[in-house]
Amino acid sequence: MSYAKTVLDCDQCNAFYHFAQGYQFDDIEEIFENIKEVGPGNHYLGAAHTRRSNLFEHELQSNITYEQWFAEGSKTAEQSALEEAKRRLERYELPPMDPELDKALLEFINRRESEISPVAAWLGRETISSPYAC
Repeated sequence: MSYAKTVLDCDQCNAFYHFAQGYQFDDIEEIFENIKEVGPGNHYLGAAHTRRSNLFEHELQSNITYEQWFAEGSKTAEQSALEEAKRRLERYELPPMDPELDKALLEFINRRESEISPVAAWLGRETISSPYAC
């Protein structure tokens, strides 16, 4: 499992969630008025209702043309997801934690690692240090 795969999976879960919400017909009267205004043979892309609509787009979705995509280096979904993962990690801030709680958790982790020796051996270290420690 990679950071890129995690970002792609989250994006897909978001799409499934949006899809599972179903259609919303709260504004059906406005939709009918919009159909009358636009009329046959025209498009709805410039209509106010369409611009306000909750049209779902994947976070990583790219709507550029093939030619532009090719000219910009033919970036794969995995490459885009990895770049997004890096941006998210750069913005991450550790939440505040009580130093005593942090110390107690680290002691618990280290005690359990010593009790379950294969984990410590697999990790290749004796103890875990806290990102909160100064």
